[in-house]
Amino acid sequence: MIANCALVDRVQEMRADRLRPPEKPRASSEKIITPQDEARPRLVRGRRLFAQGDYDGSLYEMQKILFLSNGKSPADEALFTIGLIYAHPDNPKRDPGKAIASFKRVIKEYPQNSFTSQARMWVDVIQENEKAKRACVEAVQENGRLKQMIEQSKKVDIEIEEKKREKAR
Repeated sequence: MIANCALVDRVQEMRADRLRPPEKPRASSEKIITPQDEARPRLVRGRRLFAQGDYDGSLYEMQKILFLSNGKSPADEALFTIGLIYAHPDNPKRDPGKAIASFKRVIKEYPQNSFTSQARMWVDVIQENEKAKRACVEAVQENGRLKQMIEQSKKVDIEIEEKKREKAR
């Protein structure tokens, strides 16, 4: 009697549906998203953030691209951009050492890449800039020592003049 009831039949169907394994999606109709596919929009977002001065946000996106790309494009551009982020003079977390390290990785890991010649140039520019900064600091220190010597010489000159005046009296 109950077996022919529509409600009972529906409940039994629902139970059977829960026990049945879910159907697998058809591979032919769906595109598989690769890590590189996910990296491309991040690259665009990272470039935009860099242009807007959001260096932390851009750095995050570029590091995520390195992780997703696993050495394949666009990892080369992400690594190069990381160097630019660390080299940028407006970046409060500017770090020339990290910039050089990033550019050197581009040179080593992507020797035939279009970013390689630019990376070499950036390494040279940053190293020359750091060398000039050190020379400037040394010049300022030397200037300070020379000023002290001049002041001491003036004091000695004044003392000599005072002694000459005393002898003349």
